Amino acid sequence: LQLVPDLPEIWLYRAQALEGQGKLSEAVAAYARYLAESPQDSEARLAYAKLLQQLRRPSEVLKELRLVLQQRPNQREVLELVLQTARQTRQYHLALEVIERLISLDPANAQLWLQKNLLLDLMYRDKEALAALDEYEKLIRKNAPRLLPSYYARRANAYRKLGRLEEALQSLNTALDMSPSYGYASVSYTHLRAHETG
Repeated sequence: LQLVPDLPEIWLYRAQALEGQGKLSEAVAAYARYLAESPQDSEARLAYAKLLQQLRRPSEVLKELRLVLQQRPNQREVLELVLQTARQTRQYHLALEVIERLISLDPANAQLWLQKNLLLDLMYRDKEALAALDEYEKLIRKNAPRLLPSYYARRANAYRKLGRLEEALQSLNTALDMSPSYGYASVSYTHLRAHETG
């Protein structure tokens, strides 16, 4: 490695070797040196970002992933890493932006709609969360009907947050009719009934 120090690739090979040996801090330094010389290598930048993620350096991870996205705006793996890191750092607006991009790439993916619902719920955007849940329901009704009881329980919670208690009870009743042993719906039903009469 000392023979041709001016070749940027030497730093990439060194980074990969150090990472393989578990010398992560040294590998980070080698990746940084390589990327300073070869900033357009998005594959190496992605590897660098993953390494930073292992070292729990989320702000640096996001910085690197944003650079990768400039070259690969629709690469699912990169978008999912941004989403994961944005959630971990509670950057919910960024996470929502990424989920919406993922949905535009794969609108029939029910799990993405559910993730959007959960994120909007965290952001207290209850009406939008309910709309995302409606999209989730359309997809699971067709492809995974076994998930419908949990959908109705989630829907009941969304209605409760919006102050629509009668509709919340109806959704919980539907969940319990579909799956009488569904514990979450049963407990929610009891709490909602107590709230309604209390």
